[in-house]
Amino acid sequence: MPKLPDNGKNTVALIAGSFRPPNHNQWKMIQYYSDMCDHVVVLVSDPQNKKTKHTYADGREATAESSVNILKVFAKDADADNVGIMVSPIPSPVRAVYGVVAGDYINIVGDYSGWNAIIGSFKDPENWARWERVEPFATAVNLLDTKKYSYPRSYSASKVVSAIQRRDKGTKLENDADALPPFLSNDAKAEVLSMIGWDDVDAVDAGVMYLDKESEEKAKKTEQDKKDRADKAHVQTIIDDVDITITYEGEVAVIDEHLDNFGNIISDNIKEFKEDNTTDVVKMESKLDNDVQAWIYKQINDGKFDHLIEEKEEDEDMKDESENEEVVEESVIEESSESEYYKNQLNKLDEDPNEFEIKAKFVGTASNHQTNYMDLNADSIPEIIKYLKELHKKWYYSEV
Repeated sequence: MPKLPDNGKNTVALIAGSFRPPNHNQWKMIQYYSDMCDHVVVLVSDPQNKKTKHTYADGREATAESSVNILKVFAKDADADNVGIMVSPIPSPVRAVYGVVAGDYINIVGDYSGWNAIIGSFKDPENWARWERVEPFATAVNLLDTKKYSYPRSYSASKVVSAIQRRDKGTKLENDADALPPFLSNDAKAEVLSMIGWDDVDAVDAGVMYLDKESEEKAKKTEQDKKDRADKAHVQTIIDDVDITITYEGEVAVIDEHLDNFGNIISDNIKEFKEDNTTDVVKMESKLDNDVQAWIYKQINDGKFDHLIEEKEEDEDMKDESENEEVVEESVIEESSESEYYKNQLNKLDEDPNEFEIKAKFVGTASNHQTNYMDLNADSIPEIIKYLKELHKKWYYSEV
């Protein structure tokens, strides 16, 4: 979790969405900001256009008020006392957030003048695009970087929405594990499901069992992954509960509670980085925290990965030697007459007659190929054929 600026100001997170209906993944994002900030404001859309309205499984309209009520059940069972949930003061909650950071809607949303403000968002370019133009409007708050403080997961609600609205017989909550937060009590689950037209309590119980099992399996996998990383580690440390592991091959894993971030050290750039400390030398899926990045850079500067430079140089030397050998081989025919070259090759057959058939085919093919060039000495061909025939008589091979 990124650190908030130490400027003595309170911090509020502003989250806008339709939440039709609210689900577990959306709540995890709200909880993330609840843990980070002093206060969270969740604004639920209130569309007036029928085309943008949603319905629940039993045909009832999914109103803004019903979404607010469901989110309040989540907040109550999560003990998230610093989360305020309300219907947006205007139909579009995104536009409402633009107004809040400008000091509007104080009587409805609250007065956050002078606070640090974060726009709540999943780690997703589509989400970020909504807030590209918000900065000029933020005259009443100290607006923090949306991308830096994004909830570190991308997310699409469409799959969960369609799943949670199904009422086909046989459909169980175990098929929709993202639908409800697992921390909800049975009474709370039943209350939420009744709000969205799904009254099958057995399905709720099945869902609880599924989520418990899934959580247990995930914990086992996490522990095994941690052990595997330790076994492969060349260097390893923990900084503020962030596990950093780098293998001998330069593979980097940065693991914390909210984000698994993987990448590698760029071996081509190590030498240059150690000279100027500015060259990009680590490539990761997500941006590294400053403390984590500083630790990785120190390992590189301390020479822990100089072997990657040496291995690359050895590979390049071997490649150069191989290329030189090819050049020498190609130059053999150019530096001697074709007839002498072929005769010398054929003379070697005396050492191992079993290679005769292969060599004869090679020479025959090469000879035919060489006749395409003007510089071939035509007089050499009869000599080669004569030599092959003599070999044929000596070793009783078929006619060449």
